[in-house]
Amino acid sequence: PKPLQVQPSPVVSNNCFDNLCDAISLVSKSNNDLSVFQLNVRGLCDINKFNLLCGVIDSFNCKFDLIVLSEVKLKASHPIPLYKMSGYTCYSCLRHGSGGGGLLVFVSDHLTVENFSSASTTFEKIHLTFSTGSYRLRLVAFYRPPVPSNLQSFLDELEDVLNSNPCKTIIVGDVNINNSPSDSASTAYDQLLSSFGYMVCNSYATR
Repeated sequence: PKPLQVQPSPVVSNNCFDNLCDAISLVSKSNNDLSVFQLNVRGLCDINKFNLLCGVIDSFNCKFDLIVLSEVKLKASHPIPLYKMSGYTCYSCLRHGSGGGGLLVFVSDHLTVENFSSASTTFEKIHLTFSTGSYRLRLVAFYRPPVPSNLQSFLDELEDVLNSNPCKTIIVGDVNINNSPSDSASTAYDQLLSSFGYMVCNSYATR
């Protein structure tokens, strides 16, 4: 079969949902693409905000295979079944104590999820292995709050993820690392990814 192509969505700022509409014409998808949408939503406690976001995503001229929402600020006790997207299955990693952070990952129903795990320590992580046709892939989604004290533990965890590579892997999320050559955290992050042959898709600031 033809090689599967990963199609990242355009990088846009996340101050509001309006500017997502500006990217609609930039998104296209062929039958051989895997399309991934990721957004830091800065809170989804208001279900109306989630419904608005769903409407914006539906207006894109392609159906995303994977939708990753970071910093949802929902507690584990929140009624997550209310957060539905038609044609998708939702996977979550939320905090049990105070709010903040958190991840929601929506996987298109045409993908077969083989394995799911999540962890919430000083950051949140969702790990999904899934298949589409004859291809098997892995998605790892992170939300790391901008706390300098957890940077090394995050990099150590990321290295463990990269070392345990059973199949091709897509890493997404918000890791709150300044994308600047002069930033030591950015340098360590980029060097770690490149040492395992990974490429950073967003090459400029997103806020």
